[in-house]
Amino acid sequence: MKTDLIRIEHVNLTVPNLIEAIAFLSVVFPDFRERCRGTSQGDCEWLHFGNDYSYFALEMPFDGGSNGSSSKGRSEAGVNHIGFEVADLGALADRLRNAGHEVRMNDDRPYRMRGYVEDPQVDGLQWEFVEPYHFRGHI
Repeated sequence: MKTDLIRIEHVNLTVPNLIEAIAFLSVVFPDFRERCRGTSQGDCEWLHFGNDYSYFALEMPFDGGSNGSSSKGRSEAGVNHIGFEVADLGALADRLRNAGHEVRMNDDRPYRMRGYVEDPQVDGLQWEFVEPYHFRGHI
C-alpha cells in the first residue's frame, strides 16, 4: 500500500491563558510567532502561534454562558484536535469510511480541503486532515 505524505500541520488546544501559553511555547519553539488572531462564535478569543510549516491553534475556554464558544465547546483546557496535512484527502476519507468511521468534509477554505473524524476512544478529540490545493495543482 502506498504511504501518503502526512505531517502534523497544527494542534488545536484550549488554554486558560493565551499570554502564558505563548510565553511557554516561545521558549520551546523560538522560531514561532503569532500568525493571526481573532474571535469566534460568541467572542471566544483565539490565535495561531507557529511558523510557515506548523502551528498551535490556541483558544480560550467556553465559559458556559451565551458569550463564548470554543470549536468543540470545551470548558476546560485540553486538546481539541490535531491537524495533519495529507496529499490525498479523498483516498484517506475512503479508507476511513471503509473502516467504519464517519468523515465530515469541509471545503469552505479557498486554499485547502479538510476532513474531520471523531476519535473512536477519546471523547471530544477530533482528527483533522488537511489537503492543500497545491497538491492538486489548484494553486
